[in-house]
Amino acid sequence: MKNLFFIFFVIMSAFCFADIGDISVVPTSGLVYNNIGASAFNLDDPNQQPIFFTSMIFNNTDSEIENYKLEISMYWRDQIVIESITVRPKPGSSWQVLEPNSNQVLTNRDIIVNNSNDFVAETDLDFEEIRSNVSEFDDIFRKTGLMPDGEYRWDVQFFDENNNPLSNLVSFSYIIETPIDIMLTTPGSPIGNEVYFALSNRPTFVWYSNLNNYTLTVYEVDDVVENPEDILTNNPIIEISDIEANSLTFPEEYASLEGGKTYAWRVQAETFAPAGFSSETKYSKFYLFKIMTDSEEVAAQQQLINFIQQLNIPQAQELIDLFNAGYALDEINFQGSSVSAEDLMDILNQIQQGTLRVKSVRVD
Repeated sequence: MKNLFFIFFVIMSAFCFADIGDISVVPTSGLVYNNIGASAFNLDDPNQQPIFFTSMIFNNTDSEIENYKLEISMYWRDQIVIESITVRPKPGSSWQVLEPNSNQVLTNRDIIVNNSNDFVAETDLDFEEIRSNVSEFDDIFRKTGLMPDGEYRWDVQFFDENNNPLSNLVSFSYIIETPIDIMLTTPGSPIGNEVYFALSNRPTFVWYSNLNNYTLTVYEVDDVVENPEDILTNNPIIEISDIEANSLTFPEEYASLEGGKTYAWRVQAETFAPAGFSSETKYSKFYLFKIMTDSEEVAAQQQLINFIQQLNIPQAQELIDLFNAGYALDEINFQGSSVSAEDLMDILNQIQQGTLRVKSVRVD
């Protein structure tokens, strides 16, 4: 499957300057988009384009405005991709005359085109020719078939027939990013690995991705799980949606997880698409973990193994294999001071909450 694109629509510099020109260009709030392929630049069929930007256009005067034009430029990573497009309203269209003290909604589907219902470009635009203006842009597009990552900026301004500005220059900016698959960090380990103990019956779930609006689902499962289908036959014990951060501590409003039981968890997030473009629900893999019983004591060595496994560092498995092979540990040293295995819980919580960052782990 091809990678999808995720777009953060950011309004960088778009304000209403009614006192500067006869026309004000005021954008609405931005959205998050994905799945932006070649059709994003379908200049002959604008309805195939996602709506990159939407603006409210105001005629601030007491008179009709006609015989005007729009000048449009497009930048990618501060490199000019389209130096200038000139579009004019079609005769007989709703945009031919801007009525006094009126407003209308304008989108990229109206003006980033060769020929729309309301506007026509003075010179036909060709997407291949546009791409060739920036070789890096063209190379990425040819390899992926998708709009390249980076910041895009559209500059839009209204002029009269004598090239006198009728409006302020407005910039619409958005960022395209390739979404990162959701990768779980802690607690637990993937299916097929040794199931590790969580160090709390209200663990902090941590994952990594650049998406948002996550949903966390936790299941109670049998001690032996061979595939995700074994998990999905169970009903989740909790499902929490609209999580903005990349971590969540098991909420107090739910009964704590039970000692001696094994649990599975995963995270999902749905990418957002504009009208006519499909979204995708992205799922992490499942992680399994076990909660200690009240009578169960985890040896200091095992607590350290659990701690290292949940750090998600490159050398974690190498260290775990070393301890499992019988390496005897005399002391745990944290920031120059000796700590106990029980102290690892507090250290791990600080790491998960972002107040500590792992710089290095060394075994002497």
